[in-house]
Amino acid sequence: MTSARPAEGPAGTGPPDGELRIIREVFAPLATASGADGLLDDVASLHGGDWVVTTDALVAGVHFLPDDPLDLVARKALRVNISDLHAKGVDIEGYLLTLAWPAGRDHRQLEAIAAGLAVDQAHFGCSLMGGDTVVTPGPLMLSVTAFGRAQAPIPRRRLARAGDDLWLTGTIGDAGLGLEQALAGRSGDVLVARYRLPHQVSRRTAAIVREHARAAMDVSDGLLLDAARMGEAAGVGVRIDLGAMPVSPEVAGWLGAGPSVELLLHLATRGDDYCALLAADPARRAVVADALAQAGMPAVPVGACFAGTGLEVLGPGGRRVPAGGVLGWSHMG
Repeated sequence: MTSARPAEGPAGTGPPDGELRIIREVFAPLATASGADGLLDDVASLHGGDWVVTTDALVAGVHFLPDDPLDLVARKALRVNISDLHAKGVDIEGYLLTLAWPAGRDHRQLEAIAAGLAVDQAHFGCSLMGGDTVVTPGPLMLSVTAFGRAQAPIPRRRLARAGDDLWLTGTIGDAGLGLEQALAGRSGDVLVARYRLPHQVSRRTAAIVREHARAAMDVSDGLLLDAARMGEAAGVGVRIDLGAMPVSPEVAGWLGAGPSVELLLHLATRGDDYCALLAADPARRAVVADALAQAGMPAVPVGACFAGTGLEVLGPGGRRVPAGGVLGWSHMG
């Protein structure tokens, strides 16, 4: 997920992904169980793949603004985990909550967190199953571990193949622009609301993934960075066409007519989109397009996988975008 601070610079092939490197070099040797999949993905599987589990943490000043409403912070903490599950075709059944509460903060504010969680529990049909609460001298932190039962084989990132089409189940850029609006003090803006609460997290995504994805992952750290991560896990190159990148009417208004490559790159590297990136068999292109259209999702491929390595970015008109800059948000970048 993106930082509550703006990311820097335009995108290209980008510097090494520091977060991914640390996972690979430091923690992957500990992931000895087959269900850990070498820490190449956002989820782990248990009991022979029947259960899928994921975890994410939100920290004030990093993943949300310190004055964001606590009920929305709690819902976001739950939804970013549900997004990971949906990108594997899994609906959430339960979750654990770990809460680090700032020392001296009024405990009555915890009621807002509980109220927010109750709203999304009812919406997504899940339950709190346990967790831990501690006091910290630092900022507020919420960590959710979510789990659900797999109804189909897990579409791991590494299963993408050269020639696969790449599809998105939602639009790009709303939350990134919403963060910028929030930092500018425009708290009532619709894009700010989409930054505070991931609005594209939907069970429809899980259904589409189960039926049509060979490989899938959620887009949380920026379209370009996450696409590059899928390609690296699968050992294929990934091409993203910025001209085909779906955007909401609000973002289209911000872009204007004939948007520049720089503006499109700005959207593709912000993060916090929380839709799914799917790799699917090109022989099923018409079927996938129809299923996405029926679900109210973008029905045009945003790119493709190719034999090779690395990330290629195309601008409007199909021209390759020069390399340089960053691809998205990486905690250890």
